[in-house]
Amino acid sequence: MLTVIILRFSLAAEFLKTHYLHLNDALLLGAMMITSLNLIFGIILNSTFQKGEKAAIRIGEKRIEIITVLVAICLVAGSFIRSF
Repeated sequence: MLTVIILRFSLAAEFLKTHYLHLNDALLLGAMMITSLNLIFGIILNSTFQKGEKAAIRIGEKRIEIITVLVAICLVAGSFIRSF
């Protein structure tokens, strides 16, 4: 998560300062959202694992993999559509 934030600030001089989102801004925002989503899912799965519900973990991991990929595809597509 910190890597995404550091990347944004290290490239800040190369980005144009405007009142709307560019493709770079939208992609970095999307990367931050995906990272936050994975962090939340990891916390939920860890809590479920500590409770000893192994069957629920397997199902949850499969669903989270699908959800994460779909969210990433939607965010990238939305970034391109919004930027152009």
